[in-house]
Amino acid sequence: MLTVPSKLSAHEPCIQLRAGICPHKIIRSVTTKQPEFANKALCICISDFKELNDENLSEERRNELVQQVKDKYALDEQTLYNLLNGR
Repeated sequence: MLTVPSKLSAHEPCIQLRAGICPHKIIRSVTTKQPEFANKALCICISDFKELNDENLSEERRNELVQQVKDKYALDEQTLYNLLNGR
C-alpha cells in the first residue's frame, strides 16, 4: 500500500501533470527539507517530467512545469528534482 502525504491525498496518488493514467510511474523516498514528504514513499509519473531533462528547454518552460507541480502538490523545486533523479 502506498502512503501518500496529506498534501497529495486530495490528488491522484502520483505526482503527475496529466489527467489520465500514467504509463511510467516510479515510487521513491527522497531526501527533502519538506517534512510532509520526508521518509515517505512518493509516486511520480516520470513520463510527465522527461521534458525537464531536455538541455534545449527554455527557462520559461522549465519554470512553468515546476510551478505547476508547486501549485498542485506544494512540492518545492529541489524535492521535485530529487524525486526525478532518485536522490
